Amino acid sequence: MYQPLAFLTIALAIVNVAVAALLPDGYYRISIDNRYITTKTGGTGYWPATYQESLSAPGYYQEWYLRNHAGDKVTLSPRGYHQRYLSLSRSGAKEYAYLAVSGTSQKWTLEKADDGKYKIVYPVKVHGKWLNVDVTPDTVYPKRIALLSDGNPRGKQPWNFTPVH
Repeated sequence: MYQPLAFLTIALAIVNVAVAALLPDGYYRISIDNRYITTKTGGTGYWPATYQESLSAPGYYQEWYLRNHAGDKVTLSPRGYHQRYLSLSRSGAKEYAYLAVSGTSQKWTLEKADDGKYKIVYPVKVHGKWLNVDVTPDTVYPKRIALLSDGNPRGKQPWNFTPVH
């Protein structure tokens, strides 16, 4: 009787480790090269972009709530606006398309990379390529957030996720 119980306990422990989220639910500042994903108050009608940490203008948010969902998916919402999400823009899922903050709940996949960083990946291949959330290579300022294919030489990903307490 003890052998089946011990086996079941070990099997459940293995399953729990296998399905554990890469990052726990909570607030994070998400950055590349000391520039943080930023949105305006309410997040509607604004393209998320990257700004330096020192940005202190009223109405700008650099903290994002990461929420885990089934199937290793996450959503990202600006602080105080849980009904707004980092999501696809009207351009849809294609390379170089800007992202938006909208009421559409877009789910992303996180992939662990080097040095404790993470790729934020669109969960479905598009034309045979994985698309990652990245900084646009455009020459506009501030640098907007866009989808770039995995391995794009102009990309800067992966991202740092710094917990906010």
